[in-house]
Amino acid sequence: DTNGEAYSIPKWLDIKTKRIRERLGEEKDLPSVAEAKREIGNKMLGKMTEYEGFLNKRDAQRQQNRQTQRRQLVQQQRVERSRFHDQIKARQEAEAVARQSKFRKGLAGAWDFIRGENKRIKSENESEALRAKLRDQIQLDGLIMRQRNERLKLAQKVGQSRDKLRSDYASVAQDKTAFKAM
Repeated sequence: DTNGEAYSIPKWLDIKTKRIRERLGEEKDLPSVAEAKREIGNKMLGKMTEYEGFLNKRDAQRQQNRQTQRRQLVQQQRVERSRFHDQIKARQEAEAVARQSKFRKGLAGAWDFIRGENKRIKSENESEALRAKLRDQIQLDGLIMRQRNERLKLAQKVGQSRDKLRSDYASVAQDKTAFKAM
């Protein structure tokens, strides 16, 4: 067999030796066990080398795909962060204008100043601005964590692929050693 084990065909198949000789010919015409082992070992060694080349080619292609995926993910996340910062900036500007519009102008504004209404509006505006800044920071942290998790998932896929490849290489090396011994 492929592991180099020799079997007694008549015993293994439960057929008379005479029928085996009729089918396969005389034993002297067949290769010896050592010759058969050598032949199988050489053929399988060639196949293992061929498979190792296939693994190398597949690994190179996977590596290229992983780099492409990583570049695309990084680019996508940069665009997403840029849009998010633009949205935050536009919202902050709109909210600042809305807060500033609470102050009245002219004589009514002077009257509000005298009554202390400006001080109350200013305090309220500062509180709103602080809450808005906190809200924006929480949203940014959420975006950062989500993007980090996406990168971690990609890294885990890479690690799993790398582990599988190592396992395949180890298996091929073990098989090659066994076939060399044949």
